Amino acid sequence: MHAQINRYQFFILVFFFTIGSSILLTPSTLVSTAQQQGWIAGIITLGVGVLLSLLYTTLGARQGTTSLVTYARNLYGNWLGALFGVYYLVFFMILTALVLRDMGDFMTTQILTETPIMQIHIVLMSLIVYATKLGLTSLSRFGELLFPVFLILFILLFFLVTPEIEYRNMLPLFPLAYKDITKGVISFTGFPFLELSVFLVLQPFVQTQASLKKPFILGSLFGGLILVSVTLQSILVMSTELTSTFLYPSYELAKHIKLAYFLERIEAIMAVLWFISLFLKIAITFWASVTLLGDILKLQLYSYLIIPLAVIILIYSITMSPNVMFIWFSAKVWPFYAFVTGFILPVLLLLRKPSSSSDKTVRDTE
Repeated sequence: MHAQINRYQFFILVFFFTIGSSILLTPSTLVSTAQQQGWIAGIITLGVGVLLSLLYTTLGARQGTTSLVTYARNLYGNWLGALFGVYYLVFFMILTALVLRDMGDFMTTQILTETPIMQIHIVLMSLIVYATKLGLTSLSRFGELLFPVFLILFILLFFLVTPEIEYRNMLPLFPLAYKDITKGVISFTGFPFLELSVFLVLQPFVQTQASLKKPFILGSLFGGLILVSVTLQSILVMSTELTSTFLYPSYELAKHIKLAYFLERIEAIMAVLWFISLFLKIAITFWASVTLLGDILKLQLYSYLIIPLAVIILIYSITMSPNVMFIWFSAKVWPFYAFVTGFILPVLLLLRKPSSSSDKTVRDTE
């Protein structure tokens, strides 16, 4: 687990993590809360995402190359510091199971409708286990390789769907429904920006000791812009009514592409975009879970933890939700749960300064 990545790879991982499963789910949650002003709520949330990125990188600068659990122990003592790690561990394991379930629900309702969801989970989790065994360096190189592929496919999708735009679907735009926009901001902040706290585990593995503010902010900002643009396109093409009704509106959006009556049904492009970002998000959260557990137990070798954690997450991903509609419930509850790990705990770690005797490396924040 002593792998290292560079700042560009770090930016790519933040970018893909921000998009994750949100590229299929965010448009419906934003529009169902803020209606045709969902894209406005998305833009406002980008500012919140930047502030959260500054929070995490500021904490990362103090943390230096010290692991999150070790840093918490230096500040609050052995037992209370371990409690910080346990809370993050539970959060990341639940997040891994949630995203894995998102994948299974999508596949069984949209593509492989006759395939048992457990089989899909087993295949995907096997790939995640393999990626985790290879290490963070290999995972980041995989993201680096697929980054241009993702951008090309997204740009292609963006231009192909443009002829289907109906600007009247945005009306009425004014007056602004501030209460609804606030609900949209809360939803979008919790999913995915508060989840970016996972990079508190990953930041010590970046090679350079220079500030990570730029790659962190750019990664979350560019990823958020893609989510906002997909939301806006969903509104313009399908209207707020259909966007809020569909569970996967961006996938339905791709079905509207028609070019000269021969290029149709290329929604597989959206599926490929989602598979890339979702795989990397699950891999990051699972890697962080394994790393945290190893730090909590003070182990030198973490590889023995991979299979047991994978089995626990696999079982929980099936038992956690009775059906696909659980997504709507979790979308309402999740932001408040993520607020603890994404804001309260990082602030508590920042409020208490480390003692001068602590053995740590501090990253330059300039």
